[in-house]
Amino acid sequence: MGIVYYMQGILAKRFNILIIPAGFFIIIFQIVISIYPSLAGYQNEHNFKIRILSKYSLDSVELKIIKGYIKMIPNSEFQIPNSHLNFTIHAHGEKINIYNGLKYVTVKKLQLLSADKMLLKNTTFCVSANKVTGLNRTYKGELEIFSRHNKLILINTLNLEEYLKSVVSSEMPFNNIEALKAQAVVSRTYALTKSDKHNKDGYNFCDTTCCQVYYGADAENKQGRTAINLTQGEILEYKGRLIEIFYHSTCGGFLADNHDVFKGKKLPYYLEKQDRIKGESEDNCKASPHYSQWEVTYSSEQILKALKKYYKITKIIDIKIIDSSPKDIAKEVEIKTPAGGLRLDGYTFWQTCASNLGWGGIKSINFKIYKKNNFYTFKGQGLGHLVGLCQWGAYGMALKGKTYKQILLHYFPKTQMFRK
Repeated sequence: MGIVYYMQGILAKRFNILIIPAGFFIIIFQIVISIYPSLAGYQNEHNFKIRILSKYSLDSVELKIIKGYIKMIPNSEFQIPNSHLNFTIHAHGEKINIYNGLKYVTVKKLQLLSADKMLLKNTTFCVSANKVTGLNRTYKGELEIFSRHNKLILINTLNLEEYLKSVVSSEMPFNNIEALKAQAVVSRTYALTKSDKHNKDGYNFCDTTCCQVYYGADAENKQGRTAINLTQGEILEYKGRLIEIFYHSTCGGFLADNHDVFKGKKLPYYLEKQDRIKGESEDNCKASPHYSQWEVTYSSEQILKALKKYYKITKIIDIKIIDSSPKDIAKEVEIKTPAGGLRLDGYTFWQTCASNLGWGGIKSINFKIYKKNNFYTFKGQGLGHLVGLCQWGAYGMALKGKTYKQILLHYFPKTQMFRK
């Protein structure tokens, strides 16, 4: 306890920091909420927790705090002036060590907080990690750092619209405003319907394609911010309810039915169909580098290594697609083994192989398998699960003069757009 107060004193003296009691901010916040009660609902409904740098296993990071105030748990809070503060943070069991260049302090967690509790503005920080070459990102919003199993967990909390400015710019690297507006509506609807995806882990989303790509403030661009501002609050509904959103990079010319890929309930706004504007002779995503047929070959040993991480198999005799859609969406795959057979739905087989053998190999769920000796060649088209919005297809439609509303109606027929 004493070392925290000692460090707080050093920080106050060295960086000219004004110590402000936590209660002061709580009182001010309660007064504001009593005057503007609707803001409390806005905060609760539209602030999200995103685990950043989630694909890295980090035991230390460098943290530069640009704006905000720090709270160390247990213990104290202190306000940060315009000058920057730099810390090195190390995982230490279930606690963290914080070093400011002068002194170490060990606490349970560190929080970077905003005085604006409604929109979480006026808070900025930069995170870098020597372990990951070139990793140096700037973020807006609040930050929480703690250790779990001797690895650092970083949670960034910010307002939905601010989060989406980075997501749209990260997910769709195009400069066409109509395509970006379509992505904005899709990403907003996704965020509002999938906010419980990582609840058991203590946050709403990770920052990878498992959820939506989020690289912080550095990833934002002018067009992405404009797309969010022009569509603020707009979401997709079907019969009065938010729709379940899926999107991917490149369909390769054919969109998949959600039931064929993910099983579950067949949704009326996802149909297997050609991704082409009526009357046109070219597919919408033809400009994508992943549109043309791809091919990759793996040995049975490579595939076995990927599968045995999750299934009790010791040898592969053969691999066959035993059920597919009319447009070659792999619906069920059988792996023959000495002990019998293992049947996996196509999506699970694809995800298992791709996540372990590389996402640049079996690029999509649209594939066929050819065996020669002890090797399996996969040939297919597209990139991703092929359900819902095709990002390259949206871009292609926009280039042909289609508006974002026309793009959304093409990929999500029977749905309606509303502003929340």
